[in-house]
Amino acid sequence: MGGLRGCGFGLNRGWASRERRSHTGCCVIVALKVTIRGKGVVPALSISQRSAVFAAWLLGAASLGFAQSASSSSCPWTPQEVSAALGMNFRAGPAEPGILGKQACTYVSGDIKLWVDAGPNPAPSPELWRKMSSPPGTSWVSVPNDPDQAMHAVPRKDVPPFPNLFYARKGWLVDIKVLGAGDAIDAWNAKLLKLKRVP
Repeated sequence: MGGLRGCGFGLNRGWASRERRSHTGCCVIVALKVTIRGKGVVPALSISQRSAVFAAWLLGAASLGFAQSASSSSCPWTPQEVSAALGMNFRAGPAEPGILGKQACTYVSGDIKLWVDAGPNPAPSPELWRKMSSPPGTSWVSVPNDPDQAMHAVPRKDVPPFPNLFYARKGWLVDIKVLGAGDAIDAWNAKLLKLKRVP
């Protein structure tokens, strides 16, 4: 497969890609391994090339999300719903660029910020999206018996952990993070499970 013009890098043979451009001209790349030999998948890109694919994808996706956020004022929960689920008073925070195609909504309580990004799954599967959108070394812990196959991300050892929740529901992906919550990761992860599921 030849290089994708205008994106600053090429994709090696053995990968399939889909390219679309936002009105700002940023490239959005979704690259998928398709070279299969025997029972295993043969990697077609080096680590540096995969990083370039991921960086370009995030740049374009964030641009798209920011453009859409200006025309959308809806968030999945009211501050009252968040406060009731998490057991402390939250207020609505400013909208931020979202990667999943919608604005990322924020809710604030003192120094704690709840960040949620939700939208249609842009990848062939939730698993592939997690691999594409997570920093290297990230692992995932499944929530037992969860109807939406919810998971908590566990960063590599040199990255400070933070409460989070990721799940797939009705063709959408929902990514929730808590910033400024300190070391009570497990307690906050349990609280996040109490939030009403969307969509």
